[in-house]
Amino acid sequence: MPAPFPPIKAIIIDDEPGSIVVLQDMLREFCPNVTVIATADSVKKGREVLATHAPELLFLDIALPDGYGFEVLPTEGPPDFDVVFTSAYSEFAIQAFDVAALHYLLKPIDVDALTEAVKRHREKPNSEALTAQYRILREGLETPARKISLPTFEGFFFAEIDQIVRLEAEGSYTDVVLLDGSRVTVSRGLNKFDDLLTNNYRFCRVHHKHLVNLDRIRNYVKGRGGYVLMDDGSKVDVSVRRKEDFLKRMGT
Repeated sequence: MPAPFPPIKAIIIDDEPGSIVVLQDMLREFCPNVTVIATADSVKKGREVLATHAPELLFLDIALPDGYGFEVLPTEGPPDFDVVFTSAYSEFAIQAFDVAALHYLLKPIDVDALTEAVKRHREKPNSEALTAQYRILREGLETPARKISLPTFEGFFFAEIDQIVRLEAEGSYTDVVLLDGSRVTVSRGLNKFDDLLTNNYRFCRVHHKHLVNLDRIRNYVKGRGGYVLMDDGSKVDVSVRRKEDFLKRMGT
């Protein structure tokens, strides 16, 4: 009878509760030797769980609400646990992983890729090499991506960020309107894009339902809140509550 695989203690850091549940279920079914001992949904909480637990394996989402996932890792030298990055991010991020020669799992996670990552987790590379790999990844990801990955019902749509005119909330989904007039319905709420686009690009939340590309505004019409006319010909109201921040972002 073959010897069982040794047990592995793991932590999952991902800002989407659904992604955590799916990964836990996949590990339970296909990698029963892996026990998830803690989860977190941000850089801040990730640092806290890593300070209080001793994992052997970390599944780490690269894009978190308060920063990049790698910010949970030690700043000096490699961590004393293995890291498998997970990403539903843009092709730019995938390129950064490939250039750094680091392992990653692309969402939605493939079962074979997951089991292979678990098998390889004990193959620790040279610590100096790993430190260099993380440095290359940081450098690659700190340059703003040109594309964004949009999860749709059919899969993923990769859009040039400067071609996005505006985003409109539709319940728990978001309609992304592109300069060519096409519209992509994304299975994520607008708040997710608000965090990403307003912090890293010239986007602004002008209404609880609307996020606009400031570089795609034709003109602003004053009023109590006023409204903006966009490059796709659409009219978007600016709420009174968000007017001051909008005008500040526009430099007026």
